[in-house]
Amino acid sequence: MGLATCRALARRGLRTLGLEQYDLFHDQGCSHGSTRIFRRAFAEGPDYSPLVDRAYDLWRELETESGLELLSACGVLTAGPKGGPTMAAVLHHRGQQPYESEVLSADQIRERFPGIDIRQPGEIVGVFEPSGGYLYAERALEALADSARAHGATLRDCHHVASWREEADRVVVETEEGTFEAGSLILTTGPWAKPLLADYGIDLTLLRKLVFWYLPEREEWIRAGTMPCFRIESPYGLYYGVPDNQDTPEEGLKIGRHDHSPDLLEFCELESGEEMRVERWVDDQEDRVRPMVEQFARETFAPALLGTKGADLVPGDMAVRQYSMSPDGHFIIDRLPDHRRVALAAGFCGHGFKFAPAIGEVLAEMAAGQPAPAHMRFAGIGRFGGCRTA
Repeated sequence: MGLATCRALARRGLRTLGLEQYDLFHDQGCSHGSTRIFRRAFAEGPDYSPLVDRAYDLWRELETESGLELLSACGVLTAGPKGGPTMAAVLHHRGQQPYESEVLSADQIRERFPGIDIRQPGEIVGVFEPSGGYLYAERALEALADSARAHGATLRDCHHVASWREEADRVVVETEEGTFEAGSLILTTGPWAKPLLADYGIDLTLLRKLVFWYLPEREEWIRAGTMPCFRIESPYGLYYGVPDNQDTPEEGLKIGRHDHSPDLLEFCELESGEEMRVERWVDDQEDRVRPMVEQFARETFAPALLGTKGADLVPGDMAVRQYSMSPDGHFIIDRLPDHRRVALAAGFCGHGFKFAPAIGEVLAEMAAGQPAPAHMRFAGIGRFGGCRTA
């Protein structure tokens, strides 16, 4: 979000300084790794449609500018029981905000994608969007940074912000490396927004989420183009996946659990002191999450994809991701109460990456003194009734 905002500011001709406490492309937020899903099928609600439509155009524009492929359109399948919470919301949203897609039955899903064979009770339905797919995450970050610099932004990493304050005609930021002044301040601090939001009575929940990669028996069935990205609701939760891609084909099929059942999740804690890091080790959380991922896989993919029925499904790799969850599960993008020169973007809840260039534009408009667009009211900080001024 910070890189996208720096790019948007610089493109408007505004003097722009981006400060990052770690290396510019670090692994402490939720932006690192090889891929992130890009989709329009939202169970989260139609408020996100204008943002995702604008983000799509901006990602394609950045591809032209950078000369790099950033968004691979292998398609996205969202599927599950027709009456389940995910598909009911997706089908409703599709009726309100039409986008290029088609509704598929379970048989049609099997016919279209031979590796996917959803075996759940009840009527299974899917929405397939051919223009969806996955973003090459790390490549996208580099392209955003290069574009921001090319338009005049200054990006400085390893600058730990100790404090900031708003004065009558400026904001002042104190870092361990020096003091900086500007007309506006935008905070895109990921999990480190938690202590600031706590001052306003808003509890930002930080979650550690496991992601697994598998190399099944039928590798040709998990390649992008044969298998789409997917989000599938099952009795074991809401799972997502990214097929084997051309950039890092050795990774295999990526699977993670997206929903937020508290019995399967661990909370992140920000350590105080010079380093405030989200711990990334894989611990006994694996013992709880991995069996459910395996159960999901066995009831979702064709038996020939996974190999011997009785054998364990062993991941080739796993990693920890971090979610920053707002109290209602929606983004927080607004000026801080009583701070007309300070805006904040936080609480991206594990699905914010795709929106970054569009959110960067919104934040740049706010920094230039314009009000937040009407379609962003859903993300306003004032929706939290107990919000108090610091």
